[in-house]
Amino acid sequence: MQVLKWALLFILYGICQQGIAESRNNPQAHSHGLAQMTVIYDADMLLIEMALPAVDMLGFEHAPQNAAQWQQLDLLALSLQTPSEIVNLQPACNLQSVDVNLPFHDAGRATEDLNSEGYSKHAHDESTAHADHSEGLDLERDATVLPLHPDIHLSYQWQCKALTLPAISLQGLFYRYKSIGKVQAQWVANGKQGATLLSKNQALLEF
Repeated sequence: MQVLKWALLFILYGICQQGIAESRNNPQAHSHGLAQMTVIYDADMLLIEMALPAVDMLGFEHAPQNAAQWQQLDLLALSLQTPSEIVNLQPACNLQSVDVNLPFHDAGRATEDLNSEGYSKHAHDESTAHADHSEGLDLERDATVLPLHPDIHLSYQWQCKALTLPAISLQGLFYRYKSIGKVQAQWVANGKQGATLLSKNQALLEF
């Protein structure tokens, strides 16, 4: 029975994700200050995925260019490992898994380790970087293969005791990342679906 529940969960998840994928692949659909959230719930399993503009979470949307920006990226990655920093469930559920995917997180890390002065020295010697491709990654060039407006992708999964879907509050997200003004939320719960727009003034998604 549990296997059937999981199968249903991911079928519904795939349906919702199709719409989000189309939005992500359309550069015109990207907007600073606007995040996306998908909520899937069946019986006692809750899955929340979010796409958050990197510029709103980090203050920049390019590969880190100095040690301070690398540290900022690492701190954000650590913070997002705790869902309650941005998402709160009412009533609470038992966290099962966390998946945090940040752009640039591994890009150029090897180069940074070899160069104690970080990316800034590499950037200032741009002509050398373009002339010699054998000295590691060229972060500026590599950044061009990333999306023009990269997003941070989160996936959180809980097991809930109650048979009804808990209310979901994003007050923590709006409080900590003030440049995010709205979240487009869509949900599938126990065979029903819907969508709504959350904001700083209406941060609670109730079912």
